[in-house]
Amino acid sequence: MYMSRIRLHPEAARHRDYWRTFRDIYQVHQEIWKVFSRGSHDVRRYLYRLDHEDQREPVILAVSEDVPIQHEQPMWRVETKEFRPQLHAGICLGFQLRANPTVNRDGKHHSVVMDEKWRLKREGTSARTTDIIQYAGERWLREQAERSGVRIEWVRVENYRKHEFQCRASKVQYATCDYHGMLTVQDPDALLHVLRRGLGRAKAFGCGMMMIRRVA
Repeated sequence: MYMSRIRLHPEAARHRDYWRTFRDIYQVHQEIWKVFSRGSHDVRRYLYRLDHEDQREPVILAVSEDVPIQHEQPMWRVETKEFRPQLHAGICLGFQLRANPTVNRDGKHHSVVMDEKWRLKREGTSARTTDIIQYAGERWLREQAERSGVRIEWVRVENYRKHEFQCRASKVQYATCDYHGMLTVQDPDALLHVLRRGLGRAKAFGCGMMMIRRVA
């Protein structure tokens, strides 16, 4: 695997048109596809997330099976290194994750946060939105952890956001939450699969990439 940090090339960053890329999730998706794809019929073999450094410069972090492609006239500065996490059972790791946590109801996928709000409404009860986000988002992650080879020690769930954009003739809608916390590895191979393939849905739009770090 490879880990990459992708930023606008200094020359490209001077042009306002390029900055508009980061206002449109689908446009970001298309640009990242160009960085990693070997052709229009290629299969996506990467995960990514869009962040900002000091709320100024947008930066894309990505993990991929292949080395990113360098363009003849690059819009991006791409820094890449091999990613070979040394995992073993019992090790504790810090983690970050931006995910699209959903639940399937009647064959349709719904945001776990909205699903929990609807449940409370049906029962005639209420809770603070921040508490709903934490409860529903954490419950979803702990369910994922059971088959991902890890035990969640603690996690904070925040930054619940709804996204909507037009993709060709269809409207795409989904919601994201940001997670950060601590986990203990129980099955290194299962966790490695998660690091390669991601968690949850909407991976093509910057979700599902788990980042880990060693803790003292």
